[in-house]
Amino acid sequence: LSLSRRRKTRKTAEIMINLYGTFHVHVVEDEAINRQILQEILKDERYRLSESPDGHHCLEYLKHTTPDVILLDIKMPGIDGFETCRRLKQMPTMKGVPIIFLTSVEDPAEIQKGMDLGAADYILKPYKPSVVKGRIFNVLDGFKADKTDIESPPEKMPI
Repeated sequence: LSLSRRRKTRKTAEIMINLYGTFHVHVVEDEAINRQILQEILKDERYRLSESPDGHHCLEYLKHTTPDVILLDIKMPGIDGFETCRRLKQMPTMKGVPIIFLTSVEDPAEIQKGMDLGAADYILKPYKPSVVKGRIFNVLDGFKADKTDIESPPEKMPI
């Protein structure tokens, strides 16, 4: 993205945060250190984070709440990220929730598989704060624009 587009996207996301309050980000990552890194990266932003250590816990937890975005590790024991994504997309409350895959391997076939399953984007490990924040801003920008018809505030009536 160009510098002006990144600034515009960040400004749009900041405006949306002011309009909607905090965003709920659900992190699905089997490595505790990676969950801690993501918490550290997002601690100064207006995010409410929840987390799951694996796909099974994620599917159970998200039966009871709907986040604004999901950060989903691809390689996990048990139910991997691809299968977790597929199952999430079958849940009526999760169909419109953007998923960003987390991966340590920049394999075009793996990334394409994630996109084919409905992922909105991906983030490579090790995490770079600007990339994590930028990708979340981008998907939330598109997600909120698609889900909500944002109107201009009403003009003040002259007294």
